Amino acid sequence: MKIAIKGMIVANEDKWIYDYFGYDTVSPGEVLEALENAPEGEAITLEISSPGGDVIAANEIYYAVATHPNRDITADIVGWAASAASYIALAATKVRILPSAVFMIHNTSGQARGDYHAMDQESKVLKNFNKSVANIYRLKTGLGESEILSLMDKESWLTAQDAKDKGFVDEIIGDEDGTLNAAPIIVTNSFGAGLIPKDKINALREKLKANPTAVHTDPEPEPPAEPKPTEDNTNAVVTAQIKKSLIF
Repeated sequence: MKIAIKGMIVANEDKWIYDYFGYDTVSPGEVLEALENAPEGEAITLEISSPGGDVIAANEIYYAVATHPNRDITADIVGWAASAASYIALAATKVRILPSAVFMIHNTSGQARGDYHAMDQESKVLKNFNKSVANIYRLKTGLGESEILSLMDKESWLTAQDAKDKGFVDEIIGDEDGTLNAAPIIVTNSFGAGLIPKDKINALREKLKANPTAVHTDPEPEPPAEPKPTEDNTNAVVTAQIKKSLIF
């Protein structure tokens, strides 16, 4: 049985808008339903080609795969496993990659609004999320935290061979005799930008509730004003902002 992990990784409640505009996405609910409907004892293959997306949704998918009673699960990286999609692959029993595919890891990113307290708080939260994600890579590879965090900090794009050498994947598809000896590719780019901002999703949801045809004709409403952070409520505001916008 094959389960596709294709396109952006999005929260269950946001998938509708990507479907509306014809984007390829995957949500935790879809993966969980597919796993629950898998015939007992049948091997499962995750076909992965994704730039990543919502880190919380990716955590839910990782958990669904890692705790599934059928542990005959293979992750095949057929295009790319970037950002959050890279650690979803590591939930499988075996991880394979095409020789032409790439594996990318980088720091988590997010958004916050407010004074310098808000910025300081988000920085701390993002660094902690980096360490949390690094734990998944460490469990798979056996590499130390500092080495993993360094690879994430560089935004590391790894060829199939380098991903195998570092222990992120177990096998290169079609290279059973191990003849490939590719050099790693390290570049810098930014992902997660493909996610539609939460305030835009919420505004469009309300617009469609009022008038299903309004999306093509009405000007977009201004998002509701955010509460101004104070000394007493700064952490609450920042936490809400990060929860709404954390991407990986």
